[in-house]
Amino acid sequence: MDERNVGLGMRPSARVLALFAVAAVLAACGGGGASSEERGEVGGADLEVQVASVTERAEPTIADARDVGAVGDATAAFGLDLFQQVVSVEDGNVIVGPYSAWLALAMTTVGASGSTYDELATALRFPLEEERLLPAVNALDRTLTHHADDETVTFNVANRLWGQRGMTFQRPFLDAMVEHFGAPLAVADFASDPESGRAQINGWVDQRTDGKVPELLPAGVIDSNTELVLVNAVHLDAPWELAFDPDQTAPGPFTRIDGSTVRTELMHYDQYLPTAVDEAWAAVELPYEGGGLSMVVVVPNDYAAFEAGLDEATVDDILGRISDGGVHLTLPRFSFSTHASLTGPLQAMGVSSAFDRAAADFGRMTEGGGLFVDAVEHEAFIDVNEEGTEAAASTGVAMAGSHGPTIDASRPFLFLIRDRATNAILFMGRVLDPST
Repeated sequence: MDERNVGLGMRPSARVLALFAVAAVLAACGGGGASSEERGEVGGADLEVQVASVTERAEPTIADARDVGAVGDATAAFGLDLFQQVVSVEDGNVIVGPYSAWLALAMTTVGASGSTYDELATALRFPLEEERLLPAVNALDRTLTHHADDETVTFNVANRLWGQRGMTFQRPFLDAMVEHFGAPLAVADFASDPESGRAQINGWVDQRTDGKVPELLPAGVIDSNTELVLVNAVHLDAPWELAFDPDQTAPGPFTRIDGSTVRTELMHYDQYLPTAVDEAWAAVELPYEGGGLSMVVVVPNDYAAFEAGLDEATVDDILGRISDGGVHLTLPRFSFSTHASLTGPLQAMGVSSAFDRAAADFGRMTEGGGLFVDAVEHEAFIDVNEEGTEAAASTGVAMAGSHGPTIDASRPFLFLIRDRATNAILFMGRVLDPST
């Protein structure tokens, strides 16, 4: 056997599933590496066989801050592209987790070559060659998880691979997964018991998202042809820096996009929070405790027109114009989840060969290739209330005062949760009807 390859062995009709979960609960934290708990039992069975020559995730060096910032910008740009594709096919409220999706697909890209690599790298907006990119990804991930140093905030990132027993993977690929993503390889037997493998993965995701994504992989996604599953889970839980007063929450009308109204619970806020106001929209930023993360709520005058024209320049303009000021804020409590296949959205973003059995080139994963992306599943959850945010994908908030503008989000609005230092967009969504 080539010393670059490691055995779980190999069988024909191989395919790869790139799958990821996002669970954010804006409020406490953990690191992105593989803990002793993660390397132990999942679903009652010891699944891991350590085959990488690298056994621990690399400690970030004093990486070029421009590289880390470039990766943060890439995740944000990809997130906007992904959001536009998802809302074009999904009705109603939508929540996506761009950071989770980017990480899971970045892991997949590390195993790709040729046009398959080029298409994925373009869709993910890779800003650097791989030698600089992977250390910067690791450094960004560690930077984000440092928000957990504040005991009130939880931000956990976990990555894991599940490979078919008997499959042979390239050692450099497995080394990169552990070194830069903290993603060890676990073994499953999809060939003889695909439902057991699906249950193992869903159980792991359920645990890492505190029960907010109980079934990432629907029935039928895993079958006897599955060879590899790449999974990311993000969990964020954070209280507002300035909580809403529950005594001011009261039922009120929310105007939907068609002009009809629905009664829902509306929270009210009069604080000095960062705001920006334009002729076409108003925005407010609600920091979470510690100040590193925030939710930005954007209320357009014409939501449909605003969403249709949403791009990087618009978001950069909004974020760049936010400054301190008072605000009278009305914001509904809302809680919902979105489950979506990202196969169609990714294909619309230019990723085609990865899904083509004949054209896919994942030779850096396995000797001779043979793998292709069969499915990309995504689920995200969010719950916003007076105390803070919980999510399996996205959240953000602002500050108010009696001498500032009135921002009334009792009509359709956009929200995003960002890291204020790197501009990485962790979650993004729209609320068209908070009562659903």
